[in-house]
Amino acid sequence: MADDVELVLDGTTARPGPDDTVVLRRGEHHLTAVPTVSGSGDVRRLVARFPRADLTDGTWKVRLRTPDGPLPLGCRLLVQGERPVVLLWGDEAAPSRPSRARPRPDQDPAPRQPAASRLLRRLRRSRRLRRLARLGSSARRSS
Repeated sequence: MADDVELVLDGTTARPGPDDTVVLRRGEHHLTAVPTVSGSGDVRRLVARFPRADLTDGTWKVRLRTPDGPLPLGCRLLVQGERPVVLLWGDEAAPSRPSRARPRPDQDPAPRQPAASRLLRRLRRSRRLRRLARLGSSARRSS
């Protein structure tokens, strides 16, 4: 028991019958366990145990096998080596979306003007300002 993974689904609305089993499936691999169910009414607690050594790395789908066919239980298991097993919500992973391209820190977001061009633009701006200042002072003298 110490080397088992205990899958506990508390608050499930699934109502397993006496012949139903919980199935973990990853590709062609599958494991089955007979669940124990506790609780009454609409919400129940389902518990199933699986040998840890049988769970190989990857994402395992969790289903309840009934005589009417498999019933998804709304979760998956993620197994990654010796790390703890992770319960993932949802029967399937959400579709991946590519991230928006961002410039890398070693790249400028936009091509910059050469330093000489920036310097010329500053010189022209400062000459214009000096001319405007001269015009303003000569206009004050003439009035």
